[in-house]
Amino acid sequence: MQLTSLLLALLPLTAAAARTGHTIATSSDSLRSTPGGGRYGFKRCVDRGIRPEKISCLNFDSLETSSKTALGPAPKSPLQFSPQFSVFNLTRGAELNILPGSNKHSYASSPNSLILSRFTPETRGEVKPTRGRRVKVDKSAGYPTISRPDGGEFDLFGFYMQPMEIPEGVKGVDVWITASKTASTPTSSTKEPDFDWMITFLPSINEMWYFDAHQVTGEQWDGLKEVKIWAQLAGVDDADWELFVDDVWVRWGEDKHHDSVELK
Repeated sequence: MQLTSLLLALLPLTAAAARTGHTIATSSDSLRSTPGGGRYGFKRCVDRGIRPEKISCLNFDSLETSSKTALGPAPKSPLQFSPQFSVFNLTRGAELNILPGSNKHSYASSPNSLILSRFTPETRGEVKPTRGRRVKVDKSAGYPTISRPDGGEFDLFGFYMQPMEIPEGVKGVDVWITASKTASTPTSSTKEPDFDWMITFLPSINEMWYFDAHQVTGEQWDGLKEVKIWAQLAGVDDADWELFVDDVWVRWGEDKHHDSVELK
């Protein structure tokens, strides 16, 4: 298991993995153009091009959302996203004035992203999204989790992400990404994950950033049963924070190849 802290800041944008000595340096212009997908140099779902067989990019632009809240349920197939995820229409969210200015384009492709927190729609209440309110983690809700509905394995290449706008006076937002090759059960919930990374977004970040699992960690995130992602204010215990996620690159077995992915 590795635990790595990446510090991300714009102008200049740098990311340093403190415990491994790995350093990433890039510019603000490269945030959207930096190749994703690690081993195969992918970019965004719209930049499909030629790629190895059985690899798919999931975006969420075809999913329906409410005109009142700009939210919709997260898909359950071909990947299953737990109830802590919702689909969010950022175009509609901007019209409803429920987004900070820096989050009006928190997508890799318009108009939808996923939004996640450690609150389910039932426990978060009617204010959606929370617009970054400092709220205590609802520990009973568990962690936002990605898995296959049939319990099978998948490989993770990467995804775009951006926290809800970080308020003044806060050091940043810590984003945790863990992955396991065995599914969680009540008796195995304390088992350490096979991959365990923490990324700290500094307040100056105001664009989507691509988490390239292979390039960032130096490891291949293959044979996974589940991936968990959550965010909280840096240096503030249990202060939940919302995170946008888009364009998820994955691969599965021969029986699960999807060239044109239909999310359900």
